[in-house]
Amino acid sequence: MAMKMLFSKQSQLFSLSGINAVLGLIIGVACLFVSMAVMTGFTKTLKNSVADVAGQVQVLYKAGFSLSKEDLIVRVGKVTPDLVAATRFAHIEAIIAHDGKLSGVILQGLDPSDVNKTLGLDSRLVEGVLDLSHDLNTEVYPAVIGKGIATNYHLSSGQEFRVVLPLRSDVDPNQFRRKVIRFQVKGVLDLGKHDYNHRMILTSLSGTQKMAEIENRFSGVLMKFKDIDEAREIAKNLRRELGQGYVIRDWHDVDENLFESVRIEKFVIFFVILIIVIAAAFNVASTLYINVIARYSEIGLLKAFGVTKKNIIQLFCWQGLMMGIIGIIFGVLFGMVLCAFFSWGESHFSLIPGSIYRIDRIDLSVSFIDTFSISVVTLIICFLATLAPAIRGAQLSPIEGIKNE
Repeated sequence: MAMKMLFSKQSQLFSLSGINAVLGLIIGVACLFVSMAVMTGFTKTLKNSVADVAGQVQVLYKAGFSLSKEDLIVRVGKVTPDLVAATRFAHIEAIIAHDGKLSGVILQGLDPSDVNKTLGLDSRLVEGVLDLSHDLNTEVYPAVIGKGIATNYHLSSGQEFRVVLPLRSDVDPNQFRRKVIRFQVKGVLDLGKHDYNHRMILTSLSGTQKMAEIENRFSGVLMKFKDIDEAREIAKNLRRELGQGYVIRDWHDVDENLFESVRIEKFVIFFVILIIVIAAAFNVASTLYINVIARYSEIGLLKAFGVTKKNIIQLFCWQGLMMGIIGIIFGVLFGMVLCAFFSWGESHFSLIPGSIYRIDRIDLSVSFIDTFSISVVTLIICFLATLAPAIRGAQLSPIEGIKNE
């Protein structure tokens, strides 16, 4: 009965006010859908870029601690059986000097034998090959660089560049001596984050140890687990297992401030854009209120036949919920179209400045939880907004309704 009354020719749904109310609801739901897809996609894109370059979990060695990778894997096995792969790495700060320009860079030495199993670098290759193997008898070291470095210094596969490495002086520990290292570009990567692309140079672990004169020492171990979302809990357990001699960082800790700000902004944006849905819901309520007035005679006849006030309230509440469902369905569809348009714009134009947002591209992510939350909140708002006209219709007496006839 509610559906028949809502979609009949006499219904206010097809009036100008009714159409505007539904359109407002559709636009509000679409805006919520797109904003949540963008914020969820931002978090997911940032998380994947960190995990692909810096590992899901990092175990950093403090001075005086030198647990081997094999022994570390045994200790990790006591915490979780979900370890997929691990690789040693060495982290060194240096200065790139090429094409008349200077800037600070980070040399990250990785073990070529297991780096592809641990990190997701192969999927980020945009030019050349991902080859970190190094012949210790040569003075030219292999380098896979971020696309930002390649652009700024006009580098491509096969070209050479120099890096200045500051090393502690053998004569005076308070002084530094410079060491110039030659690199040859093997490949160019899109590392996902703006600072990674403009500062990161990947090379072999053995080459890094040789150029930095650190013998067989390394900075720590990068790890990959079966589920990236479980990495934070695993890292927490590893801190208890390994003790004070090691610094354990998961992908969230690497850029904690940004992840936390995105999480807070997501909730803020949700409630700000929710105002559009609330405004549209009140338009739905006004449409139903007019519908109540226009159907005084029908309501009077229904009550004359014994329909209770509760039934009348349910009748108009169902109409409000149906309008809410229409708004949700078409709002989600319209939101998907907007998401597709946004993705197209990203691929053709620079919509996101990487220097400000840390990443220059967002892979939009449609979360079931976000869609479900938007649908439930929209239906609740529509239900509450339709209570007033529903109660007004229930209060009508049969005589008053027949009199209007």
